[in-house]
Amino acid sequence: TVGKSHYMKGWHATSTLGHVGAAAAAARLLGLNREQTLNALGIAATQAGGLKRVFGTMCKPFHAGNAAANAVSSVLLAEDGFTSANNIIEGPFGFLSVMASENNVS
Repeated sequence: TVGKSHYMKGWHATSTLGHVGAAAAAARLLGLNREQTLNALGIAATQAGGLKRVFGTMCKPFHAGNAAANAVSSVLLAEDGFTSANNIIEGPFGFLSVMASENNVS
């Protein structure tokens, strides 16, 4: 998990986690195999972002839509053979080590 520290640092979890979650769901719906799914997660995770600084502006809801759009394009790219790191979540300089101070892969 990324834990509370992720949010407290200023990340908007709807956007950051939304990229990865939506990519996982879309990969499942499209029937991607394991390798394609890992690539889709990697493509989506490297695009993840969203800062709480924009709360109260039009950018906050944009985060959710952007996460969904990037997830779909990530899955379609992976389906067509586009590659990424296959350990994007737990690997060195991956999602957990960059986005949270309390990273627990369990």
